[in-house]
Amino acid sequence: MLEIKDKDIRRVAEIMHDVQCHQSHTDQCGWLYEKDRKEPWSESCHSVWEDKARKRIESSCVTPDEIMQFISDYEQYKLYSEKIRDFIGDFYG
Repeated sequence: MLEIKDKDIRRVAEIMHDVQCHQSHTDQCGWLYEKDRKEPWSESCHSVWEDKARKRIESSCVTPDEIMQFISDYEQYKLYSEKIRDFIGDFYG
């Protein structure tokens, strides 16, 4: 597999969190609290989602171009399309 950049893995992690996290962001999920910190990706919630995204990418054998297309599709349409559902699936690893 070709090398996927950390920034792209992190963007996939953000998308996975947006789509899959159903916890209360008031008192169960720390994503929003961590987001404004200097190094949010070293915080617990962000690092868990980054790990999930990395595992999902590695298990799907996608190319960097496919990752970029996935990110672009999500950002353009902002919906849980079939393409996004196929990539993310029900992966909670």
